[in-house]
Amino acid sequence: EKIYLFREDYSASDGKEIFLSFENKNRTKLYSLLRLRISSENKAIIREIHTYGQLHPIGESPTSLLISPQHKGLGKRLIKEAEKITGKEYNLKNISVIAGIGARDYFRKSGYKLKDTYMVKNVRKAS
Repeated sequence: EKIYLFREDYSASDGKEIFLSFENKNRTKLYSLLRLRISSENKAIIREIHTYGQLHPIGESPTSLLISPQHKGLGKRLIKEAEKITGKEYNLKNISVIAGIGARDYFRKSGYKLKDTYMVKNVRKAS
């Protein structure tokens, strides 16, 4: 089954919320989602990111996206889209994400650096 990137924009808490998701064409199956907030202070923060499906050990290749959408790059693709929106549509320099200790290496590999409690990336350098 083919998956598609969907985007929904709406106002929320004095800012803009952008909901990105990978779903099937009929939008009856959700594989991965990301919530990006552009605050009224013009700051971009990834508020939530999830990929759903059967848990699969890192390093082992799942045989089917339908069986295990994890570790297929869907989360990275959503993050790249959020970075693009932040830099190109909103002309902002940085995007931030709250990441627990266990997730920080994942973001470091994509160019994020720890700043206080956030992982931050300069999206203008990345573009």
